[in-house]
Amino acid sequence: MKHENAPVVYNENDQDTKLLYAMIHLAREAGFSDGFFSPEQQSAFLNQLETLEVSFFTKASREKVREVINWIDRDIKEHSVDYADKKSLKNLKTEELKEEAFAAAIAVVKGADQLDLREVEYLERLKTRFHFSEKDVSNILKKHGLA
Repeated sequence: MKHENAPVVYNENDQDTKLLYAMIHLAREAGFSDGFFSPEQQSAFLNQLETLEVSFFTKASREKVREVINWIDRDIKEHSVDYADKKSLKNLKTEELKEEAFAAAIAVVKGADQLDLREVEYLERLKTRFHFSEKDVSNILKKHGLA
């Protein structure tokens, strides 16, 4: 019989968890890219978490999201942000997932009152890593109401 106060154990290697890790990390890192995750960006980040269209995300509990954020923080502390970036990018196998992650990152950056050069540089790095053209970016912006 399961004890009702027993913690839930999540599998870090589960595909849905890997995707959750990627989506959260890339959107959150966009907010941190200028060294300051403003309250407006935090709000945009939380809004993106609630509105992601990826079906696995809507099923994730707050507890699981917190656990995934802890794993991201651990990876950054033990390795680096670049390590967490590469781990995230490796788990986004479809164009749809890449678009969702990129759109979420843009929305978080746009949450700031002013756009910082480091935020633009971060988005450019993501664009390059996803192999998106300027036309792809324009279409993503339109599709997600970010234009």
